[in-house]
Amino acid sequence: MVREELSRVQGMSQLGIDAICSVLREHIVEISTVQMSRYARGLVELADVELRQEVLGALIDLAATDSSITLNETNLLRQITASLGLSQQDYLSLQERHRKHLESLKR
Repeated sequence: MVREELSRVQGMSQLGIDAICSVLREHIVEISTVQMSRYARGLVELADVELRQEVLGALIDLAATDSSITLNETNLLRQITASLGLSQQDYLSLQERHRKHLESLKR
């Protein structure tokens, strides 16, 4: 799933996808907790809005792969949205295609 999402990023080569997947395998816990804001800052500095939106969209797609986006995942995705310098409207637009998977709406 990660490879598929990365392949959607315009200009991303197979070598780049392989490098990202390798780093993720080795450092996933650190990346997903301690380092998230650092990586987001790097994207804000180096990437345009469209690329940051693509990254957020890929993260939302990944969260929905199990057909459920939990409240914890939603909260984390909203924090990532802010860290990426994106608006809550950006988040809402991107998560709309997975609305049926939002646990908070299933109650």
